[in-house]
Amino acid sequence: MIMVRHVLAALVLLMLALGLEPGPAGAGAPKVLEATLVKTRKNWDLYVKFSHSGPGERFGVDYWSVLTDRGERLRVVSPSRPRATDEPYESWMRDIPVPPGTRTLTVKLHDRIHGYEGVQPLVIDLAQPSGESYSIVDEEIPLPYRRYQGSHVRDEMLELGGHVPWVW
Repeated sequence: MIMVRHVLAALVLLMLALGLEPGPAGAGAPKVLEATLVKTRKNWDLYVKFSHSGPGERFGVDYWSVLTDRGERLRVVSPSRPRATDEPYESWMRDIPVPPGTRTLTVKLHDRIHGYEGVQPLVIDLAQPSGESYSIVDEEIPLPYRRYQGSHVRDEMLELGGHVPWVW
């Protein structure tokens, strides 16, 4: 039994020396492809697209979290369903309360196989409107309805198949 442990340890060390990762074949660490941070009226919303390479559902992302530059964890989200393919996956967080004075946010993925090891976190600089794989935008607020201007506008909208609100 002791001999088997020594042989396995030697194999793992050899694999690490050759640059190979121990673990299941074809299992790559997940990666954040892009992120969009949206400033809402009170808080922030974060939309993240990430991918992982691995055969089957057990190689997916368990959860992902957002941390401040002081290491404070703001929110944790678990993806809604396991992923069996290598296609990019989108997930989001809403109403993230970012404390005043925060300069950066860090998006960290947690993998079922790798944990946090080998997973490159995405750092979002709140002072920059965009970065290598992120962008920061303001919430788009729809314009209010305009007052009804005349029957010709209503008739034209009805001809085009549009809905005419009672207060135009």
